[in-house]
Amino acid sequence: MHQRRPGLSPGTSLILPSNVVDYVVAFDDFASAISVPAPFLMASPLIGLPLPPAGWSPRDFAPELLWHPMAWLPERLKRPLTNGGDVEPDNGWVLRVGLELQESGLYDQVSGSWFDVLTHLGIDPVNPDDAQRLSAWLAGGADQQLDEFDLDELIFVQDAPEWSLEAAIASLEPLEVVARTKAARQLLAMCNETLTGDGVDPDEQAEMVEMMLTLGVWATCGDEALNTRIEQIRGRLDSYTGGLSDAGSPVFALSAIFADMVDAGEPIENDLLAQFERVRRETGLSEFAAS
Repeated sequence: MHQRRPGLSPGTSLILPSNVVDYVVAFDDFASAISVPAPFLMASPLIGLPLPPAGWSPRDFAPELLWHPMAWLPERLKRPLTNGGDVEPDNGWVLRVGLELQESGLYDQVSGSWFDVLTHLGIDPVNPDDAQRLSAWLAGGADQQLDEFDLDELIFVQDAPEWSLEAAIASLEPLEVVARTKAARQLLAMCNETLTGDGVDPDEQAEMVEMMLTLGVWATCGDEALNTRIEQIRGRLDSYTGGLSDAGSPVFALSAIFADMVDAGEPIENDLLAQFERVRRETGLSEFAAS
């Protein structure tokens, strides 16, 4: 049995993370481990971890993270697909990667753990000789085993080579609406708590609002109109001098945006989940939409 490493909370699906606060923690942990500024990572409410920058290879990763399957994504998963002048949407790419990692078992939803690639290769980074070997390879040295390893040896499905692309195309639109609605519902509750909370430290309140602005953009799944509205609130807050919970605070307008997102999604959320459920059954995906 190959070693696994802790990832998300046990029972947490990699697809459609159920809690925005848990996502922030997971994002920060991954960004810190990968040593890349947050804006360069691909974040989406469709998946519980950000993706590394498009096109990254294992040698771009810190040695401490080489065990992670994300460090070894095969070429077909490293970046959005292109077809002539058409480019795959970022969320389509994110969903493909998430589906491949979860359905292959490299991420295990039951335990919330990740497959350890280095253990699979018989490499122990704690062992001084192995650590030196990894350092030499990361510095550009040749290593036949590391040079030739392909994660597709573990995840590629010969009989259905484009299954994740087909599943992503079929389920992307409903999952975007569901993800947007789930996230907005939690952000609305956080926003209202900020507005009504008595005795909240002003600095903590300001940090919470900044986090909600950032998560609000993340939760839109790339909807430009919603992004613009949220960024307008950020601009108003920059010049606002009153209390964040005072009448007239721009935070009330932010709360209204989240409420609009919930109102738009809730009437069709169940229908879209049912639509996705049909896709899931047809393609044999595991159950994760309602997690």
